[in-house]
Amino acid sequence: MPKKPIWTRPIRSVGELLGAKQYGPVGRPPGALRKSEPQAQPAKIRALCYGPGGVVSSEDTLEEALARRGEAAVVWIDVVGPHDSQALRVLGQALDLHPLSLEDAQHLHQRPKFDEYEAHDYVALRLVHAEDTFSTEQISLFLAEGCVVTVQEHEADCFDEVRKRIKGGRHRITHSGPDYLLYALVDAVVDHSFPALERIGDRLETLEDRVLASPTEEVVADLHLIRRELLAFRKAVWPLRDALSLIYREERIRLLPQTQVFFRDAYDHAVQALDIIESFREMASSLLDLYLSAVSHRMNDTMKVLTIITTIFVPLGFLAGLYGMNFDPAQPGNMPELSRPYAYPMLLGTMGLLATAMLFGFWRIGWIGNRKPPEPKS
Repeated sequence: MPKKPIWTRPIRSVGELLGAKQYGPVGRPPGALRKSEPQAQPAKIRALCYGPGGVVSSEDTLEEALARRGEAAVVWIDVVGPHDSQALRVLGQALDLHPLSLEDAQHLHQRPKFDEYEAHDYVALRLVHAEDTFSTEQISLFLAEGCVVTVQEHEADCFDEVRKRIKGGRHRITHSGPDYLLYALVDAVVDHSFPALERIGDRLETLEDRVLASPTEEVVADLHLIRRELLAFRKAVWPLRDALSLIYREERIRLLPQTQVFFRDAYDHAVQALDIIESFREMASSLLDLYLSAVSHRMNDTMKVLTIITTIFVPLGFLAGLYGMNFDPAQPGNMPELSRPYAYPMLLGTMGLLATAMLFGFWRIGWIGNRKPPEPKS
């Protein structure tokens, strides 16, 4: 089968890379939740209760997880499935969550942000995945009295290390309040950006080798895809940096001062990730310029070869055309060289010497071969 042109490859838009969804009908009342789709799976609930006395982990219904709030100092309720409107309503009624924050948790197009309400705090994050294909998902976090709720799209997340630290029981997190758990979860999302950036950096290094070795149209398509991914990455990290700055710079009701210091560390990590993203964007643009330069250089080499061939054959063609005219050599003034012995070999020899002299001259000025052109005299 013939190979498809490179420009017919489907390349996802930045909105698709960010996982942006439809906003819904225009004019919906604020705080309104969508109806659960009939084919949608119910939300999966995971509860983790811990404190200085011990750790209890379970997978049960939302009502049972909420009932565990009095069993330990901190309760972490992880909800997988933001499209389950009934689960969000139960959460909102039990924890007095503001309808606008519940709407933000269900509408998966939010930019990273921090909102402070009367009864709780709300943080929206974007988790970046770059294992096989680049994608992002929204993670919503609610900080209420003695409880942290996470609402995420997929069960696979970056919180396994946080769970291990809690179940280990000998870390700061088990002796701190829910505000420190919120920091640990936010920091895990921020740190998850660095492995994704490393994979993009490896792809850029591979593309750099390909550009230097054999610049092809496939390289341009791959560079264009990476530039779009980096743009989506930037849209996920840039507002996160502003949200973290807002958290640790001002006094908060539900965040202890000793916990806000740790949010400053997460802010530094976000700034570092943003610097890497900007460096990779510049590198991708430089590789595109390098590709154009390499293609231009190859075109110049081709034109140089054609110019040399044309320049050599112009005088040879002149001689061949001059002595190829059908004049009678017996008549006076009509090319007496044609009647001389060995006129034909002499003409061929002259043409060969002329071509050799021109090739030597091109070599002397560095047009052919590896000889460097002579430096101009001062």
